[in-house]
Amino acid sequence: MFGEEFGDCWHEIPGVSGLELSGDLRFRGPRVLRKLRHDCNGRPYVQARKVVNHESDGRVREGRVMLHRAVMSVVLGRQLARDEFVCHRDDDRRNNWPQNLYIGDYHSNAADSLRNGGRVRGEQHPSAKLSDEQVREIRRALARGERGSDLARACGGSAGSSTACGVSRASRAEHNRRVIPPRPIATDPSLRSPIAPRSVSPIQSSAVPPPGFLNTDRRSSFADSNP
Repeated sequence: MFGEEFGDCWHEIPGVSGLELSGDLRFRGPRVLRKLRHDCNGRPYVQARKVVNHESDGRVREGRVMLHRAVMSVVLGRQLARDEFVCHRDDDRRNNWPQNLYIGDYHSNAADSLRNGGRVRGEQHPSAKLSDEQVREIRRALARGERGSDLARACGGSAGSSTACGVSRASRAEHNRRVIPPRPIATDPSLRSPIAPRSVSPIQSSAVPPPGFLNTDRRSSFADSNP
């Protein structure tokens, strides 16, 4: 079905009418071949009218048909949902053969990138200011109750100080998420706080005329003033 030897084998792409995909990963429109474009991340695609939100209203709109998603749609024989990720096993966006693709989610996609060296963390990052051991020592010092400002001065330099402060803030945020329980939502109406009555400001109260201030019967007031 897919391979260099299947160049003359064309498959309809589910959800994209008038666009076909060949066995050697080429797009063809109603008459001619379609030239591949590449986005900012190097992923190949073509512009075409496709069905969006096929699970609800199924509107047809002009958009990008990504090559890796088109290959997986042809293999599965159905249109992919928006929350379905098509992940590359080797994290190479140019390798879009079916054996290199699988359906995953955001976490599996990030795990592939980390495993294949696409995401560098810790002291291996080119912008790292502290080593992994220094970060662990800062966290241990924060757990002992030392202040972040003292640790920042001990690191020395503006870059090390800002990095130490960042580690301190991240550690406090992680501690708060772990220790502080979420605030319960009161489902019983008797436990909810009553709504206070709206108070009227002195200006609003003075703007209201007293009873009998306006005489709606103009004819009687004119007769009283002109006997």
